[in-house]
Amino acid sequence: MCVAVYKPMGAEIPNREELYNCYLRNQDGAGFAFFRDGKIHIKKGYMNFDSFYGDFCKENFSKNENVFIHFR
Repeated sequence: MCVAVYKPMGAEIPNREELYNCYLRNQDGAGFAFFRDGKIHIKKGYMNFDSFYGDFCKENFSKNENVFIHFR
């Protein structure tokens, strides 16, 4: 079963350990989506944790953003 994480506006961004634990449960791919600049951005197709987490960190999410994270 997939793991889906929703980080609502105002909540802390999941840390590396939390995200890695999600990945360990479902290692068949990962992705994330967020709303910024009036658009929904979807990043998907990550087949290993390091590539997923590297791109996730590059987005530099603030506590004031909604983020949806998915591990399949």
